[in-house]
Order: sequence, then structure tokens, then C-alpha cells
Amino acid sequence: MIHKSKFSIFRMITTSVFIFLSMLLAAQNQFTAYDDIPGNIKSYKPAYKAEYPEWAQMLYTDTINYLDISIAYQQWEFKDTKDHRAIRRYYKIWSKNILPWVVNNGGDIELPDMNVYHKLLRATQTEVSATIQVRGDEDWTFLGPKETFWLNESNPNIAPGKAAYQANVYSFDVATSNTDILYCGTETGFINKSTDKGASWSQMGLDYNFGGGITEVAIDHTDENIVFVSGGKQVHKTTDGGLTWSPLLSGSDRFGADKMEIDRSNNNIYAASSDGLFVSTD
Repeated sequence: MIHKSKFSIFRMITTSVFIFLSMLLAAQNQFTAYDDIPGNIKSYKPAYKAEYPEWAQMLYTDTINYLDISIAYQQWEFKDTKDHRAIRRYYKIWSKNILPWVVNNGGDIELPDMNVYHKLLRATQTEVSATIQVRGDEDWTFLGPKETFWLNESNPNIAPGKAAYQANVYSFDVATSNTDILYCGTETGFINKSTDKGASWSQMGLDYNFGGGITEVAIDHTDENIVFVSGGKQVHKTTDGGLTWSPLLSGSDRFGADKMEIDRSNNNIYAASSDGLFVSTD
């Protein structure tokens, strides 16, 4: 009877340890299904750290409630801490993109069927790719600010310090075949082009939905009219200098590239993403 009790206790302990370790390992996975929502750039999500505050650790779990995480974040942010800037930045981007999928006042999140979403998005991109849409810089006036500062709510008599980041332009490239031509991709999912070394800009593909922030731009080395960009887990291509665009990936082949390089010797295209390394030979 005594030996049986000891064995039962030992089994309970080992089972509890196993469950705890399983939960710990699950919590340390960098990505969850919530990171693949439309418009989100999951490669911006830093690796899990045990010292993260409660709201940040929620981002690494398989079940997230928007109300719970937003309240926890607001309570943490109210303390005026400047810790964990990388995960704070990711949360700001993620919380904006997850809002369309919050289904009730209780904060429940209903994730979309991403295969259906990307299929519909690709159909829209293919339909619009034949339409020429350009917005000139005459439609825009820069009002500033040129610098971004932290909020200073604790002591209004002290000037707030400069923020460590303010990323509105995500990607940039200069054509090697004609250095007058520059392309940049924005956080809001648009491509802008300059033909005079950056003195003026035009917004290209105005009605084409890139599906998210433009994380990379790669201009062909021999022809500045051929450009590849990454946005919304898709690689998009133009052959007419940005007037029209077409999606190149379909089905399960979709990925979001953080870096693309075109090999000068054979025109192979190499892409690095959170889903792995990819190469195109055609």
C-alpha cells in the first residue's frame, strides 16, 4: 500500500512536470496563428523572453483574447516604462491588424481562413494589375513632424526624449541601370517612385492592393522598369516601371520576404523570410 502511494505520487509529479514543460515550450514558440493575420508582418515579432510582462507573453499563446491583452498592455504602459521596445512595437502593429477579426465586446478573435483570404486577394490583384493608376506628388504636402518624441506625461517641465524609431518607409532601392530612379515601399502598403534622385515622388499602383506593408523592394540590375516587391505574404512584379503590378505566388507557395536579392550572374532571385529561404530560377 505504501509503495503504491509513492508510485502514484511520483507519477503525479512527473505528469505535472511534463505538462508544465510542454506549456513552457509551447509558450516559447515565436509564432502563432494570430501572427498570420492580413497586413501583419510577423517577422517583426521578437523571440519569446521569460521576462516579458503579462501582455507580451499572451502574444505567444495559442488562444488570445483581444480585450484581455489590450487591458493588460494599457495597465503596463500607464507605468511609463520604456522596457521591451521591440515587442511593444510589434504589439502596436499587431493590435491594429487584429481589430477586424474581433467578433464581440468580450474580445473574442475569430481568425479568417487565410487560404480563402489570399485566394480572393490574388484574384483582386490580378484583376487590377492591368489598370494603370498613378498618383503624383502634387497631391501631397509634407507637414511634419520630421522627428518623433516619446510622450512625457510624468513631468511636463522636462522635454521628452527622441523616440528610437519611427518607421513609415519599410523598404528602399536605387536602380543600378539608372540611378535617377528610386523606389520605396511604405508601412501602409504603397509603392512610391522617383525619377529625379528623390526630388519628387509619385505613388504607383494606386488601386492595386499589395495586401500589407511593403517589406522589400528589388529592382532588376539591367532594366529599371522591372521591379519585385514583397507585401502581404506575396511577391509582386511590375515590368512597366510600376504602372501595373501582378502577384507571382499562389496556393501554399506564399511567403513574406524581408530581403530579396537578384543575382547579377544568372538573374536568380533569393528571398529571406520568416518562413525560410527561397530561390526563383525563372
